[in-house]
Amino acid sequence: MDTGDARQSGFNAAEFRDAIEFAMKMGLPGTQSERVTFQWDDVNTYADPDERGQPYSWTDSPTSSVTAADVPASLTVPCAVEFTARRSSSGETIMGSFDASAITITLLDTQYALVQDANLALPNKVIVDGNTYDIGFWGAPVGLFDVTVYQAFAQARDES
Repeated sequence: MDTGDARQSGFNAAEFRDAIEFAMKMGLPGTQSERVTFQWDDVNTYADPDERGQPYSWTDSPTSSVTAADVPASLTVPCAVEFTARRSSSGETIMGSFDASAITITLLDTQYALVQDANLALPNKVIVDGNTYDIGFWGAPVGLFDVTVYQAFAQARDES
């Protein structure tokens, strides 16, 4: 993207990506199971769903189901993770009010493309150190000339 501003020529997108990816790799836990692993759930469709696409009765069977692609069923890429403790991220769930921890996952466009292309859809959950976090939404992309930064906001489903 050319902004027409002469100062842009001093920004090297490749060097920036390389430096940020290096920092993300430095921040990765040494144990693979402790790293952020993106996963995809099967998507079920119901005859009479609520506004979120879920059945009113837990005994309803789906009318159709789209299974997440088998390869890969999960994916790990370098990313930055910010953890938010329970008290500051409390909110409503389908079961009522709960205090749940949350994480913000930051990806550069190169990692985002890998995550998005893995199953031709964005993942809906991540596993971090054995804990499951549901991705509530992906924030608006933020640009830095030719580099785009993405953030996923996830809330703990369970924690150990």
